[in-house]
Amino acid sequence: MKLRFLCPAHGIELANSPERARTCFETGLDTGYLLTEQGLYEEALPHLGCAFEAAEIIFAARGVERERAYSMFTTATVLLSRVYSALNQHEQGAHICQLAVRRLLSEASLQPHSEQAITRQMQEIYRYTHQESTVPVQMRVGRRKAPRPAHFATIH
Repeated sequence: MKLRFLCPAHGIELANSPERARTCFETGLDTGYLLTEQGLYEEALPHLGCAFEAAEIIFAARGVERERAYSMFTTATVLLSRVYSALNQHEQGAHICQLAVRRLLSEASLQPHSEQAITRQMQEIYRYTHQESTVPVQMRVGRRKAPRPAHFATIH
């Protein structure tokens, strides 16, 4: 499964320039979304993959207000996962969601004051999986390690 959409040099460039990372995110997200709306999932995949990686860079760089960074990351996660599912690559879509939840849980342990914002983002990812509309107890932010939720194994 390809989880690297940015070449290493481009990733380093974006990590050194939060503004360029934001531009990469916005361009990738917009282009990927438009292609998805047209049913061009194969073409949308690299754009949304770049948006996802740019969102991770923004998330880590702390150059953006935290809630905005969480929202960008979640939006890219859900759209990328949807494209994988549309391409009948459900396992990859589920894997993207799992990675995002782990990243958000890690952030929660480092930023306890952001618990509500992080929980909202995890709920958004969870809603995407077409399950219940609330985060299960084992995924709540207060725990350092969350067991792998069973519902992430298959995304409809």
